[in-house]
Amino acid sequence: MKITRTNRFKRAYKNLPERIQRRVDRALIQLVQNLRHPALNAKIIDHERRIWKARVARFYRFTSSSYFF
Repeated sequence: MKITRTNRFKRAYKNLPERIQRRVDRALIQLVQNLRHPALNAKIIDHERRIWKARVARFYRFTSSSYFF
């Protein structure tokens, strides 16, 4: 799987606290290795557009198109 970061993602990532940035990095690695990793708690939120949501930390999530899966 290939991860592509949008400009919107890059701007949001830059504004995150450093410890959350590290958690995002770990979550993206887990996403590449295993979409079903329990720490991600990944769920599909829009079946028609195939949009997924995954957990980074208690109050942080990211979304991804299943086009990349």
